[in-house]
Amino acid sequence: MSKKSVLVAVTATLALGGLAACGDDEESEASSSALTDTELASEAEAICKEHNDAIQAGFEEEGLKADPDPVQVRTVVKDYVLPHYTAWIGQQDTLEPPEDMAADWDTWISDSTAARDAVKEDPNTAFDPAAFEGVNGQAEALGLSEECFAGPTA
Repeated sequence: MSKKSVLVAVTATLALGGLAACGDDEESEASSSALTDTELASEAEAICKEHNDAIQAGFEEEGLKADPDPVQVRTVVKDYVLPHYTAWIGQQDTLEPPEDMAADWDTWISDSTAARDAVKEDPNTAFDPAAFEGVNGQAEALGLSEECFAGPTA
């Protein structure tokens, strides 16, 4: 084998090894971006608080009564609940839970989206604690506080 052939073979082997190493690095970086359960809860609850506070401020701004009339319901749902619940879900969906929580986290996000869609369909749903029992139970099972409960709680 000529020196040139050996050089080409060595270069090709190093290049393939380098590519394989790059793949390993990317995989390591991806798996290391997962949050711990404590970090996840902290970041999730900060997101929840931000949007819950904004929704509550909207209720106060609109002078929401204990028994709101249909116009008030549509107004607060359209102007406060849906935009903030949508943003809340979107921001939670960007968090990367630990591997052992990922399936439950994804289910919570999916079911929260379904609850939001039910509110879009019928704005009165936003004021029905039963409509949120499932997602709130999931939030609790994920180790999140009531800060991350959606809708009114019974």
